Amino acid sequence: MGSIGSLFGRMTCGWVCPFGFLQDLVHKIPIPIKKRKIPEKYGFIKFISLILVILGPLIFLEPFFCMICPVGTFEAGIPSVLIYGLEIGFFFYFKLAILVSIFFLMVVFSRPFCKIFCPLGAILALFNSFSRLRLKVDEGCTKCGKCEKVCPMDIKVYEKPNSINCIRCLKCTEVCDHISLVKT
Repeated sequence: MGSIGSLFGRMTCGWVCPFGFLQDLVHKIPIPIKKRKIPEKYGFIKFISLILVILGPLIFLEPFFCMICPVGTFEAGIPSVLIYGLEIGFFFYFKLAILVSIFFLMVVFSRPFCKIFCPLGAILALFNSFSRLRLKVDEGCTKCGKCEKVCPMDIKVYEKPNSINCIRCLKCTEVCDHISLVKT
């Protein structure tokens, strides 16, 4: 994890994570209400998720976060039930309710799980400040805001090009010639 983080930071989230890709797709569903941004102040919650992942097994004697994680429900729980016909109990419905709630958030907000809940994103975020691949904004930037409009993480790239929340999806580089990915 450390070597991936130190090389790429959260770029893994932007290019490899299947749940991130799913969030991007679901967010494109047209809805009659305005799409919204998640206030940055809620970003700390993902670090609480990380603490639960680390301390949960010690406190609950089970991998607590994994038991409620919507990613596991979507990528393993539902397929297991469909393929193997496993019995469904209350706990499965509880996990399904969490997943459905996240899906509703995905329609209105861009990448809500990444921004608020993902413990892996929290770990990789710690590496963004010194990873080998970084974004650079040159002095020709006019702060027009095009980068922020296309950023799925709602980052003002011209202010914080290497924000801990940046998933290095490079959408900002597609709309602005003053932003580039550099190797340090």
